Amino acid sequence: MRSKLPYIIVALLFIGYILLETLAPKPHDWEVTYGTKETKPFGTRLLHERLPDLFPGQPVKTVQNSPSKTLAEFESTKSNYIIVTGELDMASADAHSLLDFARRGNNVFIAAEMFTGPLADSLDIENKKAFLARTEDLNASATANNWLQFYEDSGFATTKHYPLMDYIHYNFFDKYPKGDFISLDENQNAVFVHLPMGDGHIFLHTVPLAFTNYYMVDPVNHEYISRSLSFMPVAPVIWDDYYKPGRVELDSSVAYLLESSALRWAWIMTLCTLLAYVVFEGKRRQRIIPIAEPATNNTLEFTETVSRLYLGHADHKDIAEKKVKFFKEYVHNRWVLSTQEFDEQFESRLAAKSGVAMQDIQDLCRNIRGIQAVKAIDAHALLLLNRKIESFYVNSQ
Repeated sequence: MRSKLPYIIVALLFIGYILLETLAPKPHDWEVTYGTKETKPFGTRLLHERLPDLFPGQPVKTVQNSPSKTLAEFESTKSNYIIVTGELDMASADAHSLLDFARRGNNVFIAAEMFTGPLADSLDIENKKAFLARTEDLNASATANNWLQFYEDSGFATTKHYPLMDYIHYNFFDKYPKGDFISLDENQNAVFVHLPMGDGHIFLHTVPLAFTNYYMVDPVNHEYISRSLSFMPVAPVIWDDYYKPGRVELDSSVAYLLESSALRWAWIMTLCTLLAYVVFEGKRRQRIIPIAEPATNNTLEFTETVSRLYLGHADHKDIAEKKVKFFKEYVHNRWVLSTQEFDEQFESRLAAKSGVAMQDIQDLCRNIRGIQAVKAIDAHALLLLNRKIESFYVNSQ
């Protein structure tokens, strides 16, 4: 037993370590993701789940594709498009689609740390990049008194402030076109602005962190979130899950090439070169196509052999019975008629369904009954039967 005691002790210590690691409280992950399904402090799961309460009675659709592919689905109903993300460098096609969407009477709400690229150029906006300057030291002591407020409340003596984390520096608009600024920071810098756009509206916010899970559970700041979104009307909501941090892939390789002017021209020249090669080099080096010999018609040879066999035996009665049998199968399969008796009822039904004249049907049936009644027939009777049956095939509908 003594020899096994050290192993037992090591096993118990290992099991205890596993239990300690499993049951110990997990530290908060302060990674800034703005992920729709993230429960981290800086995810947006809580806001996404509360959208039906903020826009009561309205559908909420989460989209995974770019605006240029998505917004075509929302032409008939005025909607609210919401983006909460980090640095927003929107593709040119998406920026144009989003602006056209707003001009048609819709509303766009974007909360982003930085606005760059075609969208920022089109709206003529700039904001200073000072966001999350010290995320590596979340336990540091406060160095500033950061808070937000709504401009419409700033003139009151009892101005309500919405506090932010003291150890984080937040962005603000350094430049934006003429419009309404809705919310300010502690230094009276604009962080939330409203820009009219055609028949619609665009709302831009430089503190997306204020819309994350951390502030949704705050008893004070959750009011700031609901009030900020209340500037949009109660309408169907489109929640963008495409422009999120960490999404590096594009829709396709061709889309990536077309985004850059130099790569786009290189792509066009490559295609033209390949086309010229196919047109000129392809003709010169094409191998000679061998002549395909037509397939031998063995069926015709077999028919000739069988004909000679019957001609040698001169059994016209047997040939006539086979043609009658084939005729019966044809009538039964096509019009589902019983061919047991060639009586008047059969003749009437066959004439009605086939469209062949009643007189011709009667002559054919009379001819068949005559052949079936005798033991042998000559070549003339066989030819007459064949002529009547072939005439029936041609004239039947």
